[in-house]
Amino acid sequence: MENQGNTESNEKIIEEEKKEEENILGNTDFPIEGMEEITYLNCRFKKISNLHLCPNLNYLCLRRNLITEISGLSPVPQLRELELYDNKIKKIEGLSSCVNLEILDLSYNLIRTIENLETLTNLKKLFLISNKIVKIEGLSALQNLHLLELGANRIKTIENLEGLSNLKELWLAKNKITKIENISHLTTLEVLSIAANKLESIEGVETLVNLYQLLVNENKITEIQNVSTLTELNTFDLSDNLISKIQNIDTLQNLEEFWLTNNKVELFTELENLSKLRNLKTVYLERCPVYFFPDYKMKILQVCPGIKQIDALMVNNY
Repeated sequence: MENQGNTESNEKIIEEEKKEEENILGNTDFPIEGMEEITYLNCRFKKISNLHLCPNLNYLCLRRNLITEISGLSPVPQLRELELYDNKIKKIEGLSSCVNLEILDLSYNLIRTIENLETLTNLKKLFLISNKIVKIEGLSALQNLHLLELGANRIKTIENLEGLSNLKELWLAKNKITKIENISHLTTLEVLSIAANKLESIEGVETLVNLYQLLVNENKITEIQNVSTLTELNTFDLSDNLISKIQNIDTLQNLEEFWLTNNKVELFTELENLSKLRNLKTVYLERCPVYFFPDYKMKILQVCPGIKQIDALMVNNY
């Protein structure tokens, strides 16, 4: 019986070792040889390995694994897209050979510092959502960057974006930012999201004349101001703030989506100001005090006869 117990124990050990061996990128169960695109999700890989087997690799996606460090990429300098979303990575490193990289996603990791990106001069999109980043830095070499996503980090100040002259989208939601600053030079910006922060006012956006979407919902903003120059604006999200007056919007003639859900607007006279927005298609005022008046929706239809949607319902459903 003792020998039988030892045999079972040895078999278990061998089985566990085999299981560990199976979770290696490039072995027989996870083949990559000759591939140009690789996607393996939730395979419990602990490292990036065997990329010499696919010298023409363009796309590598290893989401939801157990990778702790970025390494093993030197055999694929032509790599254009790298997704290591939801791993255990603590540091940005091992990317110096990836000079052709255009998209890098390191979201949902354990990164504290933006660093070691100097050679990625062709990078166009950088995703660092939900890490532990406290400061915007280390981006000056990324002059071709079009999209920067730093949502759900611990950032308090918008800074060190001077070199990003071609940036089109800046996503900073769910941080600890108290002021819109140091972005006046980003005149190519089309999307700006600073939702779910600690803003008390709209400022520092006057030079962003190409802005198409401005998303500053879930803050503590009390007044619509400093947006008169944003004449290309299509979507303006001010939901979940402290705004009581609809004002300073006369010049926003391209605005189609205006979201003011859960603010402090309570007077019917404020709704009349919506008539200045000739291309308005959708307006949200749900959970504002004015929303609870019986004739609220009819009043909007009177002042905005071209409106297509009021809150969650299309106009033709009334």
